Amino acid sequence: MATVNPIQNLFTRLNEVGISTSVARKSLPSWWDDEIALIPSGLQQAQMYLARAFNISLASLADPNAAVIFLASDKQMPSAD
Repeated sequence: MATVNPIQNLFTRLNEVGISTSVARKSLPSWWDDEIALIPSGLQQAQMYLARAFNISLASLADPNAAVIFLASDKQMPSAD
């Protein structure tokens, strides 16, 4: 039986919160290959890149059963005045 790459689960979870796989892939380094995620430290590296790119709790990405949690931002949108 073929091993399911855990990066696929990560992309599915991001899709559920509105981040498409194509957008998520663009936030990974140009050298990224999905096979890297078959190694636990490789998956963690992808989680770190994605958490930083989308302001998501790393802990929520690290737990495959947890909801994806966006971090609060203290940045204010410029006013239209």
